[in-house]
Amino acid sequence: MAFITKPRNIFEFPTGITKTFRIKSYEPTLQTMQVTSPSSGEEITLQVLRVYIFEEDGAAVDKEMNVASKRFMWLLKPYLDRSDLAKLLFAVTKTGVAPKVEYSLSVS
Repeated sequence: MAFITKPRNIFEFPTGITKTFRIKSYEPTLQTMQVTSPSSGEEITLQVLRVYIFEEDGAAVDKEMNVASKRFMWLLKPYLDRSDLAKLLFAVTKTGVAPKVEYSLSVS
């Protein structure tokens, strides 16, 4: 497990809006990062799945997406080792408020 140092980025999906992206690769082991809790102001340690995306909402990008949600990791995992990963278009919609956030994922 690796520790992510600053600067770091947790990808936050807006509630109720569908975002699309394509993944070129990912880190097979979970990464560890410390963030400040928005509710308590305390430093907390998270384990994140780091994926590298090259397209977001139809635009070319080159960015890391650090996924902290265990639910969202569980949805992504079956697709990450596919040989056609870069061809897959992921569409995700987030609903609810933490800690009861739900994600719907469609893959084409």
